[in-house]
This record gives sequence, C-alpha cells and structure tokens, in this order.
Amino acid sequence: MLSTTAESIIQSGEYREYTPVERPPEDGGGLTRPVLCASLTACLGAVSFGYVIAYPSPVQNDLKHKLNWSDEQVTWFNLYIAEISPAKYRGTLGSANQLGVTVGALLSFSLGAGLNWHWLAIAGAVPSTVMAILMFGFPETPRWLIKNGRISEACQVLVFLRKTSYGECEDECREIQSTLETDEPILLREFMKPTIYRPFIISIMMMLFQQFSGINAVINYASQMLRDAGISDANVAEITIAIVQVVGTGISCLIVDKLGRRKLLMFPTALMCISMAVLGASRYFDGFPSGITLLSLCCFIVGFSLGMGPIPWLLMSEVFPTKVRGVASGIATQVNWLGVFIIIKFYVNMENAMHPYGLYWFYAAVCLISVIYVFIFLPETKGKTLEEVEELFATHHDLRGTDSLGYGGIDS
Repeated sequence: MLSTTAESIIQSGEYREYTPVERPPEDGGGLTRPVLCASLTACLGAVSFGYVIAYPSPVQNDLKHKLNWSDEQVTWFNLYIAEISPAKYRGTLGSANQLGVTVGALLSFSLGAGLNWHWLAIAGAVPSTVMAILMFGFPETPRWLIKNGRISEACQVLVFLRKTSYGECEDECREIQSTLETDEPILLREFMKPTIYRPFIISIMMMLFQQFSGINAVINYASQMLRDAGISDANVAEITIAIVQVVGTGISCLIVDKLGRRKLLMFPTALMCISMAVLGASRYFDGFPSGITLLSLCCFIVGFSLGMGPIPWLLMSEVFPTKVRGVASGIATQVNWLGVFIIIKFYVNMENAMHPYGLYWFYAAVCLISVIYVFIFLPETKGKTLEEVEELFATHHDLRGTDSLGYGGIDS
C-alpha cells in the first residue's frame, strides 16, 4: 500500500509544478523564458537528486521570483510548439513532445539496467541541459509578439519559421491579430461560451479516457503482469515494451497530419480495447500461452502510442482560444494527473476487488466508450489554423466536419 501511494504521488506530482494555468504576463518575456526556466530547473533537479541534495524547490522558487511568474507559470512546451507550428505540420510537431517522453522512458529503462540510481538521476540532467542551451536561440511566438504590439518582429519570426515571403507572413499576422483583438479579461462566465466550453469538455474527457484506459497501470506494473503470466525475464520484456512505445509514437508523429486526429484516436484505441479484452480472457480462462500476455501488452502500447498517448495533448494545445488556452489547458492537465494518481494508487485495490481479468476488462470498457465518444463528439482539426479551429467551435453548432470518415460530431 505504501509503495502504491508513493508511486502515485510521484507520478501525479511529477508535472504538477510544470502545469500551464495562465499565460505569461505581457511583460514577462513570453513563452521562451518559462520553457528555459523549466529546462534549467529539470537539470538542477536531476543533478541534485543524484547527489541526494534538496535543490529543486529552492532553485525553482528563486527563478520564479526573479522572473516575476506566479506559481503556475513554469512551462509551456505544448503551447509553444502549437503557436510556432504551421497548421499543416502542427500535428506532427505537437506529437513530437510525446515522442520525447517515450524516448526518455526507453533510455531510463535501458540505463537503469546498467547504472545505479545516483548516476541514472544525474544522466537525467543531460537532455534538459541541452534544451536550456538551445532555448537561448529560440524565437518568441508570433502570437505573443502580436499581442504585445511587436508586429514587425512577429512578421520576421514568421519569415524565419515558415521560410516564405514577407507578404505571406504579413497576411498570417493580420489573421492572428484579428483574433487577438477580440480578447477580453478571463472571467468565469467565459466558460459558458461555445468556443470555450465545447473544447474544454472534450479536453477533459480525453484526459480522463487517456488515464482510465489503464496506461499507467501497464507501464508501472508491467513487470508484475509479465511475471504473473510466467515470463521470467520481465526486465527485458519491459525494455521491449518501451521500444514498441517509441516506434508507435514515432509513427503517429508521421501520420497524424495525414490521417487526422479522429482516426488516430478511434482505430488505435479500438486496438487497445481488444488487447485488454484478450489480456483479461487470458487470465480468466486456462490454456493461454504466456506469450499472449506480452503480445497483448505490446499491442496495447502500440495503440496508445499511435493515438491516445500523443493526440489528447495535441488537441489540448490547439482547440482552446488564445486568451484561455493557458487556463483551460492547465485545468485539463490537472485532471490528467489526478487520473494518474487514482489509477496507480488504487491499482492493487481494484485488482483485489475485481480480479486481474475484471480489471483488464474494465480498461477495455473505458477504451470502447472513448471510441464512441470520439466518433460522436470530436471534430477534425487536421490542417486548420488555431484561428480556424476557434471559429469552428464558434460558428458550427453541430461541429460537423468534412473529415475522411464523413462525420465530425452531433447536434448540440
């Protein structure tokens, strides 16, 4: 019980201090400085953990104080990517964030097999150090520059990012400016508007589906699942699962802007549903070979990596209007990590109460419900600018889209 509590707190709190809840103040340096601060904090945190020195909180608080940020303004990775990416490639670039997470997990499993925990923690400082160095050369987002009246600089940044003519970038700046000019102070009643409550509900539901599909139970208890199935070398199997996750997420990055968000949420999640159903059957009925467990877990990870892993985070960064994107994304992220806590904390309790097969069938049912939800409620955002996505929720009462499935929502 103590181990599950500790693990759930670590997992759910891992990104608590990195949750965007409010856009940076207009004089606070935009989005690049929060990302740089997060990188430096992650580097110092990893190094100090390796030496068993309590560095992270004092350093982070000092940096936040000097940079004049609130407690919630620490990182903006998904938002930064979404705001600098062209609509055509926003899915690929936005999903790359999840790819980095899976690569990091694979490296952790692999290095953990040969390093003690001190050196493993210190090795975690390398990626954040590289990122902190590179951030010094990163441009500010055009939307932040335009909102602060630096139109010419925004056009120059777009020329650098898009590699197109200055005239085309001026047109994009005018389109962004026309949307930002309608921004007003954020009030609670703002969430009663269709442009906000519709994407807000969708984001919350996708975060709940992501976690209650059982992904963190699989990741954290894969060794136990494999040993219970009779697979002795569970560590090698864990690394295999991590490799599968990296490959699946990489494929998702390449095809998300071709197939769209809806397809990558429905069909891979259906695969997750089937995998969990088979896994439950293997524990309920006798005679299943032990390899079925590993195969089912790998198929589950493939499905998650293709759709339910990267797409909810991508959607969160593109469906909200600019003025509430930070607040709404922060709430959705908190819901996600609350789900992480619940799933890990109560995994053993649920397994004892429902038996392993019942728990796996529960995860399968959640996956099935999520497929139905996506089919009915989620519009396609592929190929649309952030401004076009906002207009979609504002002007289309039924959210019907002309995606490849011929359907994009229901009448509200």
